[in-house]
Amino acid sequence: MNKLKSIFVMPFMGIDAFIGLYGLYQLIAHGPSLAYIGVVMATMPFAVFVLVVTMVSPRPRTSSRLPLVTILTLGGLGCSLIGFMLGEYASPMPLVLALFGATGFMLYNYWYSSFGRTDSTQLQLDAPLPNFVLQDINGNNFPSTSLFGKPTVLLFFRGNWCPLCMAQISEIADGYKALADRGAQVALVSPQSHENTVKLASRSDVPFLFLTDPGNKAAKQLGIAMDDGIPLGITGYDSETVMPTVIITSANGRIIFLDQTDNYRVRPEPSTFIEALDAATGPKSTTGPKSYAEAS
Repeated sequence: MNKLKSIFVMPFMGIDAFIGLYGLYQLIAHGPSLAYIGVVMATMPFAVFVLVVTMVSPRPRTSSRLPLVTILTLGGLGCSLIGFMLGEYASPMPLVLALFGATGFMLYNYWYSSFGRTDSTQLQLDAPLPNFVLQDINGNNFPSTSLFGKPTVLLFFRGNWCPLCMAQISEIADGYKALADRGAQVALVSPQSHENTVKLASRSDVPFLFLTDPGNKAAKQLGIAMDDGIPLGITGYDSETVMPTVIITSANGRIIFLDQTDNYRVRPEPSTFIEALDAATGPKSTTGPKSYAEAS
Protein backbone atom coordinates (compact mmCIF):
# COMPACT_ATOMS: atom_id res chain seq x y z
CA MET A 1 0.00 0.00 0.00
CA ASN A 2 2.82 2.45 0.84
CA LYS A 3 4.31 1.82 -2.60
CA LEU A 4 1.05 2.92 -4.23
CA LYS A 5 1.00 6.02 -2.05
CA SER A 6 4.56 6.92 -3.00
CA ILE A 7 3.69 6.60 -6.70
CA PHE A 8 0.42 8.52 -6.37
CA VAL A 9 1.17 11.78 -4.62
CA MET A 10 3.70 13.71 -6.74
CA PRO A 11 2.14 12.94 -10.15
CA PHE A 12 -1.28 13.82 -8.79
CA MET A 13 -0.08 17.17 -7.46
CA GLY A 14 1.45 18.04 -10.81
CA ILE A 15 -1.53 16.95 -12.90
CA ASP A 16 -3.96 18.66 -10.52
CA ALA A 17 -2.13 21.99 -10.85
CA PHE A 18 -1.96 21.62 -14.65
CA ILE A 19 -5.71 20.96 -14.88
CA GLY A 20 -6.41 23.99 -12.70
CA LEU A 21 -4.33 26.21 -14.97
CA TYR A 22 -6.03 24.71 -18.02
CA GLY A 23 -9.41 25.55 -16.47
CA LEU A 24 -8.30 29.14 -15.92
CA TYR A 25 -7.16 29.34 -19.55
CA GLN A 26 -10.58 28.13 -20.73
CA LEU A 27 -12.34 30.77 -18.64
CA ILE A 28 -10.08 33.54 -19.95
CA ALA A 29 -10.19 32.39 -23.58
CA HIS A 30 -13.88 31.48 -23.84
CA GLY A 31 -15.63 33.34 -21.05
CA PRO A 32 -17.25 32.17 -17.83
CA SER A 33 -19.02 28.82 -17.65
CA LEU A 34 -20.14 26.70 -14.75
CA ALA A 35 -18.32 23.72 -16.22
CA TYR A 36 -14.87 25.31 -16.13
CA ILE A 37 -15.49 27.32 -12.99
CA GLY A 38 -16.08 23.91 -11.48
CA VAL A 39 -12.83 22.57 -12.93
CA VAL A 40 -10.89 25.43 -11.34
CA MET A 41 -12.67 25.00 -8.00
CA ALA A 42 -12.11 21.24 -8.01
CA THR A 43 -8.35 21.54 -8.56
CA MET A 44 -6.87 24.92 -7.66
CA PRO A 45 -7.68 25.00 -3.90
CA PHE A 46 -5.51 21.94 -3.35
CA ALA A 47 -2.78 23.27 -5.64
CA VAL A 48 -2.74 26.55 -3.70
CA PHE A 49 -2.75 24.67 -0.39
CA VAL A 50 0.33 22.66 -1.44
CA LEU A 51 2.10 25.82 -2.63
CA VAL A 52 1.40 27.68 0.60
CA VAL A 53 2.33 24.96 3.12
CA THR A 54 5.46 23.84 1.28
CA MET A 55 6.90 27.05 -0.17
CA VAL A 56 5.12 30.34 0.54
CA SER A 57 4.53 29.91 4.26
CA PRO A 58 5.82 26.50 5.44
CA ARG A 59 4.05 25.25 8.54
CA PRO A 60 4.45 22.19 10.75
CA ARG A 61 0.79 21.19 10.86
CA THR A 62 -2.59 21.61 9.21
CA SER A 63 -6.10 20.52 10.10
CA SER A 64 -6.52 16.79 9.74
CA ARG A 65 -9.13 16.80 6.95
CA LEU A 66 -8.76 20.26 5.33
CA PRO A 67 -12.45 21.25 5.53
CA LEU A 68 -12.21 24.46 3.45
CA VAL A 69 -10.34 22.76 0.61
CA THR A 70 -12.81 19.88 0.77
CA ILE A 71 -15.85 22.18 0.51
CA LEU A 72 -14.39 24.12 -2.43
CA THR A 73 -13.30 20.96 -4.24
CA LEU A 74 -16.64 19.19 -3.92
CA GLY A 75 -18.43 22.44 -4.76
CA GLY A 76 -16.37 22.62 -7.93
CA LEU A 77 -17.38 19.11 -8.89
CA GLY A 78 -21.00 20.10 -8.35
CA CYS A 79 -20.61 23.18 -10.58
CA SER A 80 -19.12 21.09 -13.38
CA LEU A 81 -21.94 18.57 -13.06
CA ILE A 82 -24.56 21.32 -13.30
CA GLY A 83 -22.77 22.81 -16.29
CA PHE A 84 -22.76 19.41 -17.98
CA MET A 85 -26.46 18.88 -17.26
CA LEU A 86 -27.23 22.33 -18.70
CA GLY A 87 -25.42 21.36 -21.89
CA GLU A 88 -22.78 24.10 -21.74
CA TYR A 89 -20.39 21.77 -23.57
CA ALA A 90 -21.15 18.83 -25.80
CA SER A 91 -18.07 17.08 -24.47
CA PRO A 92 -18.02 15.77 -20.89
CA MET A 93 -14.36 16.81 -20.62
CA PRO A 94 -14.88 19.56 -17.98
CA LEU A 95 -16.82 17.14 -15.79
CA VAL A 96 -14.14 14.48 -16.23
CA LEU A 97 -11.41 16.95 -15.25
CA ALA A 98 -13.33 18.13 -12.20
CA LEU A 99 -14.01 14.53 -11.21
CA PHE A 100 -10.30 13.74 -11.50
CA GLY A 101 -9.39 16.66 -9.25
CA ALA A 102 -12.05 15.88 -6.64
CA THR A 103 -11.31 12.16 -6.56
CA GLY A 104 -7.55 12.70 -6.34
CA PHE A 105 -7.94 15.20 -3.53
CA MET A 106 -10.18 12.89 -1.51
CA LEU A 107 -7.64 10.10 -1.96
CA TYR A 108 -4.90 12.45 -0.76
CA ASN A 109 -6.96 13.69 2.18
CA TYR A 110 -8.27 10.39 3.52
CA TRP A 111 -5.87 7.77 2.16
CA TYR A 112 -2.44 9.23 1.46
CA SER A 113 -2.27 11.54 4.49
CA SER A 114 -2.96 8.75 6.98
CA PHE A 115 -0.38 6.13 7.90
CA GLY A 116 -2.87 3.59 9.20
CA ARG A 117 -0.47 3.06 12.08
CA THR A 118 -1.15 1.56 15.46
CA ASP A 119 0.74 2.67 18.53
CA SER A 120 4.05 0.88 18.87
CA THR A 121 4.19 -1.79 21.55
CA GLN A 122 7.87 -0.93 22.01
CA LEU A 123 7.03 2.54 23.27
CA GLN A 124 5.04 2.87 26.47
CA LEU A 125 4.47 5.81 28.80
CA ASP A 126 6.40 5.55 32.07
CA ALA A 127 8.51 2.73 30.61
CA PRO A 128 12.27 3.00 29.95
CA LEU A 129 13.35 4.17 26.52
CA PRO A 130 14.42 1.02 24.62
CA ASN A 131 18.09 0.63 23.83
CA PHE A 132 19.10 1.45 20.25
CA VAL A 133 22.10 2.89 18.44
CA LEU A 134 22.21 5.95 16.21
CA GLN A 135 25.02 7.89 14.52
CA ASP A 136 26.10 11.35 15.63
CA ILE A 137 27.13 14.31 13.50
CA ASN A 138 30.72 13.04 13.44
CA GLY A 139 29.71 9.61 12.22
CA ASN A 140 30.31 7.90 15.58
CA ASN A 141 27.94 5.43 17.22
CA PHE A 142 25.50 7.11 19.58
CA PRO A 143 23.66 4.72 21.93
CA SER A 144 20.29 5.85 23.24
CA THR A 145 21.70 5.68 26.78
CA SER A 146 23.82 8.74 25.84
CA LEU A 147 20.61 10.74 26.11
CA PHE A 148 20.28 9.96 29.82
CA GLY A 149 21.18 12.64 32.34
CA LYS A 150 18.87 15.30 30.89
CA PRO A 151 15.22 15.39 29.92
CA THR A 152 15.16 14.82 26.16
CA VAL A 153 12.77 15.73 23.36
CA LEU A 154 13.44 13.04 20.78
CA LEU A 155 12.00 13.87 17.37
CA PHE A 156 11.98 11.21 14.65
CA PHE A 157 11.42 13.02 11.36
CA ARG A 158 11.21 11.87 7.74
CA GLY A 159 14.09 13.87 6.28
CA ASN A 160 15.18 17.22 4.87
CA TRP A 161 12.87 16.59 1.88
CA CYS A 162 9.73 16.89 4.07
CA PRO A 163 8.52 20.53 4.29
CA LEU A 164 6.35 19.92 7.34
CA CYS A 165 9.25 18.24 9.16
CA MET A 166 11.50 21.19 8.41
CA ALA A 167 8.81 23.61 9.62
CA GLN A 168 8.39 21.58 12.80
CA ILE A 169 12.13 21.68 13.51
CA SER A 170 12.16 25.43 12.85
CA GLU A 171 9.26 25.89 15.26
CA ILE A 172 11.07 23.96 17.98
CA ALA A 173 14.20 26.04 17.34
CA ASP A 174 12.24 29.28 17.72
CA GLY A 175 11.15 28.27 21.21
CA TYR A 176 14.25 26.35 22.21
CA LYS A 177 14.99 28.60 25.21
CA ALA A 178 11.81 27.42 26.96
CA LEU A 179 13.10 23.84 26.71
CA ALA A 180 16.68 24.72 27.66
CA ASP A 181 15.48 26.56 30.76
CA ARG A 182 13.97 23.27 31.88
CA GLY A 183 17.26 21.49 31.40
CA ALA A 184 16.00 19.65 28.31
CA GLN A 185 17.94 18.72 25.20
CA VAL A 186 16.49 18.14 21.73
CA ALA A 187 17.60 15.21 19.56
CA LEU A 188 16.59 15.09 15.89
CA VAL A 189 16.66 11.63 14.28
CA SER A 190 16.17 10.71 10.63
CA PRO A 191 17.04 7.70 8.45
CA GLN A 192 18.38 10.05 5.78
CA SER A 193 22.04 9.89 4.81
CA HIS A 194 24.71 11.25 7.13
CA GLU A 195 25.48 13.90 4.50
CA ASN A 196 21.92 15.21 4.59
CA THR A 197 22.01 15.34 8.38
CA VAL A 198 25.23 17.35 8.23
CA LYS A 199 23.57 19.77 5.78
CA LEU A 200 20.67 20.25 8.18
CA ALA A 201 23.03 20.85 11.10
CA SER A 202 24.98 23.42 9.10
CA ARG A 203 21.82 25.51 8.68
CA SER A 204 21.04 25.59 12.40
CA ASP A 205 22.40 27.82 15.14
CA VAL A 206 20.53 25.92 17.87
CA PRO A 207 22.44 23.24 19.84
CA PHE A 208 20.29 20.32 18.77
CA LEU A 209 21.67 16.80 18.70
CA PHE A 210 21.61 15.91 15.01
CA LEU A 211 21.46 12.12 14.71
CA THR A 212 21.16 9.65 11.85
CA ASP A 213 19.48 6.26 11.95
CA PRO A 214 21.47 4.22 9.38
CA GLY A 215 19.31 1.64 7.66
CA ASN A 216 16.33 2.83 9.72
CA LYS A 217 17.39 0.21 12.27
CA ALA A 218 16.28 2.12 15.36
CA ALA A 219 12.92 3.00 13.79
CA LYS A 220 12.35 -0.66 12.94
CA GLN A 221 13.26 -1.67 16.47
CA LEU A 222 10.84 0.90 17.89
CA GLY A 223 8.03 -0.05 15.48
CA ILE A 224 7.85 3.34 13.76
CA ALA A 225 9.54 2.57 10.41
CA MET A 226 7.70 3.10 7.13
CA ASP A 227 8.58 1.13 4.02
CA ASP A 228 8.35 2.93 0.66
CA GLY A 229 7.54 6.21 2.39
CA ILE A 230 9.50 8.51 0.06
CA PRO A 231 7.29 10.00 -2.70
CA LEU A 232 8.17 9.26 -6.31
CA GLY A 233 10.40 12.04 -7.65
CA ILE A 234 12.26 12.75 -4.41
CA THR A 235 15.90 11.88 -5.09
CA GLY A 236 18.88 11.41 -2.81
CA TYR A 237 17.00 9.36 -0.22
CA ASP A 238 16.27 5.67 0.31
CA SER A 239 12.67 4.60 -0.18
CA GLU A 240 12.32 3.73 3.50
CA THR A 241 11.56 6.40 6.07
CA VAL A 242 10.04 6.86 9.51
CA MET A 243 6.59 7.89 10.70
CA PRO A 244 6.88 11.26 12.51
CA THR A 245 7.13 10.50 16.22
CA VAL A 246 7.92 12.55 19.32
CA ILE A 247 9.24 10.89 22.47
CA ILE A 248 10.07 12.87 25.60
CA THR A 249 12.11 11.17 28.28
CA SER A 250 13.02 12.17 31.80
CA ALA A 251 16.62 12.50 32.91
CA ASN A 252 16.65 8.84 33.94
CA GLY A 253 15.42 7.70 30.54
CA ARG A 254 11.75 7.00 31.28
CA ILE A 255 9.19 7.98 28.66
CA ILE A 256 6.97 10.82 29.91
CA PHE A 257 5.35 11.86 26.61
CA LEU A 258 4.54 10.17 23.31
CA ASP A 259 3.05 11.41 20.08
CA GLN A 260 2.55 8.82 17.34
CA THR A 261 0.53 10.79 14.81
CA ASP A 262 -1.47 8.89 12.21
CA ASN A 263 -1.55 11.86 9.83
CA TYR A 264 1.69 13.33 8.49
CA ARG A 265 0.12 16.79 8.47
CA VAL A 266 -0.87 16.69 12.15
CA ARG A 267 2.00 17.33 14.57
CA PRO A 268 1.92 18.18 18.29
CA GLU A 269 2.09 21.80 19.38
CA PRO A 270 5.44 22.47 21.08
CA SER A 271 3.57 23.84 24.10
CA THR A 272 2.67 20.21 24.86
CA PHE A 273 6.39 19.48 25.29
CA ILE A 274 6.62 22.17 27.96
CA GLU A 275 3.51 20.84 29.70
CA ALA A 276 4.93 17.31 29.72
CA LEU A 277 8.27 18.45 31.14
CA ASP A 278 6.63 20.60 33.79
CA ALA A 279 4.22 17.83 34.76
CA ALA A 280 7.09 15.39 35.19
CA THR A 281 9.72 17.58 36.83
CA GLY A 282 8.21 20.99 37.53
CA PRO A 283 9.26 24.30 35.90
CA LYS A 284 13.03 24.71 35.75
CA SER A 285 13.04 28.49 35.73
CA THR A 286 10.96 31.18 37.38
CA THR A 287 12.49 34.00 35.36
CA GLY A 288 12.81 32.48 31.89
CA PRO A 289 10.05 31.90 29.34
CA LYS A 290 7.27 29.65 30.57
CA SER A 291 5.97 28.81 27.13
CA TYR A 292 6.90 28.74 23.47
CA ALA A 293 4.90 31.90 22.89
CA GLU A 294 7.14 33.77 25.33
CA ALA A 295 10.35 32.19 24.05
CA SER A 296 9.78 32.87 20.35
